[in-house]
Amino acid sequence: TNGFTLTQAAGHTIEGAGQIFASLTNNCTVEANQVQELQLSVNNKTNNGLMRASNGGTLRALANVDIDGTGRWEADGGKIQLDSGVDVTTTGSIKVLNGGELELNTATMTGSNLTVNSSGILDINSGVALSGNFLYSITNEADAVWGATSTLRMNGFNSFLELGGQDFGTDPAN
Repeated sequence: TNGFTLTQAAGHTIEGAGQIFASLTNNCTVEANQVQELQLSVNNKTNNGLMRASNGGTLRALANVDIDGTGRWEADGGKIQLDSGVDVTTTGSIKVLNGGELELNTATMTGSNLTVNSSGILDINSGVALSGNFLYSITNEADAVWGATSTLRMNGFNSFLELGGQDFGTDPAN
């Protein structure tokens, strides 16, 4: 709120648990890898690197924080949780892997490709917009929870939706 922005340079990692209050430009890695949450709060952030939850950690964006940039998002054995009013817009990919979870609670996440492997979990109570592909390799439908007002919007050229190996879109290879 004082007009200053913390810029994290390439080759540097912020990891662990706690809160990041400052306006942040991430050009490398922010990783939640502890039992306690790593919270993004108060001021808006820019992610040009990697935002990751791993090792059972939770990366949580608190209410009304906007996060933009070109970076990637990965819930790789951890949880990414976006609270009410959070708006994430990225040209990077979004991945939910190795028992990871993506939870959107009346938040919006816009990205290029969304990949969820067979052990990934989606809990969507809001909207996801993609300019690329949605690859969803789950075998248990209970691992995907879509709230009554949830939306999936795919508006990229040649976007396709694949659920459990079944192609529902315009994959140019099929």
